[in-house]
Amino acid sequence: MVHVRREGNRMISPKTAILLAVSLFLPLSPVSAERIGMRSLLVEPGVTASAMGNAYTAVADDPSALYWNVAGLVQGTPGEELLFAHTEWFLDVRQEYAVAVRRRSRDAFAAGISGFYLGGIERRESTADAEPLGDFGYYDIVVPIAYARSFGPVAGGIAVKPWYSKIDRESANGIGLDLGVLYHAPVENLRFGAALANLSSKGDFPGNDPYFLSETFSLPTEFRVGASYRFPVADRVFLLLSAQLRNIRGEEGRGDFGGDLRIHHDFSFRFGYKAGYELESWSFGFAARKGYYTIQYAAVPFSSDFGTSHRFAVVFGR
Repeated sequence: MVHVRREGNRMISPKTAILLAVSLFLPLSPVSAERIGMRSLLVEPGVTASAMGNAYTAVADDPSALYWNVAGLVQGTPGEELLFAHTEWFLDVRQEYAVAVRRRSRDAFAAGISGFYLGGIERRESTADAEPLGDFGYYDIVVPIAYARSFGPVAGGIAVKPWYSKIDRESANGIGLDLGVLYHAPVENLRFGAALANLSSKGDFPGNDPYFLSETFSLPTEFRVGASYRFPVADRVFLLLSAQLRNIRGEEGRGDFGGDLRIHHDFSFRFGYKAGYELESWSFGFAARKGYYTIQYAAVPFSSDFGTSHRFAVVFGR
């Protein structure tokens, strides 16, 4: 169990509180007695997946598989891959993400770090109309370590995710767990995938009964299941289509759909659609490869005047 204590008589203005709550997708009035924290774990760091409408559980063929489906880490040729990603989210929220993968003939190891932060939050006294006393920030850090192995047409993986969260001087920490499986069907280029993410217990398992600002919460456990199929449309031109169902604890189910049009193995145009999201629907992006390097970009327009999220990544593989 982790305990956090409050220091001083600091309060966040109502406007800032709403800003922080929206930026983290926190419900203002939980629908059940169970409180869900660390919502930043649901902000996907993968640029490819984001461009494809998040429909990536049955694709997961780059280092961002560490987030989407850890079993996908075994896909690809043996060697090393590095991914560095940056996200400019709405309301000045930023995310940095890095993953290193060591892939062998039948298994793979991976380690990563994800940082999610928001600065410039005003600190005030007991009344919202008082002059601000200064600024403080909010940030989460996750450091996952993963292992995946293939067993013929089936691959499985597991990731352990220590995390740390801090708002001003208040902090909490714990450990999450991800599980994933990927199945290559007898039909060529048809794959099925499933992932269970952000598992945590409420017993004596260290760190998973945390207290944040004197309140207990659980991690946003999520289940994803999907399928993908790749087929040729012209000479050296292939189209990958994917779809998935996504269910997050305490929320209604969502559907994700995406495509990746790959030309000559060096350029990809990606597009996606999300069903059941409050602020998101369409997305798009591209990737260009030159030698060992791949540049990725994704754009996700938000409704309600929240603007557009821009994501960038560089992948190095050998």
